[in-house]
Amino acid sequence: MEQNEKNESTPETKSDNTVLENGTPKKQKSNTVNINIPLIIEIAFYVVGAILLYFAFKWYNNDLELWNNSDPFMFSEKRYVGGDAYNYIISAARSSAIVTKSLIWTILGCSSIIAGRLTSIQRKKCK
Repeated sequence: MEQNEKNESTPETKSDNTVLENGTPKKQKSNTVNINIPLIIEIAFYVVGAILLYFAFKWYNNDLELWNNSDPFMFSEKRYVGGDAYNYIISAARSSAIVTKSLIWTILGCSSIIAGRLTSIQRKKCK
């Protein structure tokens, strides 16, 4: 008698996630989460690339004070020291530094986007 009660209360299981209750098969839902790590890395590369490109162009435009209403290529002249030649030298060095900084951000952003695309291609090859 105890053995029958034990069999009725504990269902048998098969290897394909079916549970036998009273001799009738019943499907059991599996609670697994499929995390696709390469997809997450790909999306992260795209986001980082977009952020780096945004900062590259934002800082380039803000630092150089590029836009003037009358002429878009007219930069505002600042007076750092007394002589005009020294002011031009300082402005040229500052402009070179800003362009170099923006170029580095642009290269990092594009590299991140390319790495994301390569991750996508590699993920599709593995399937």
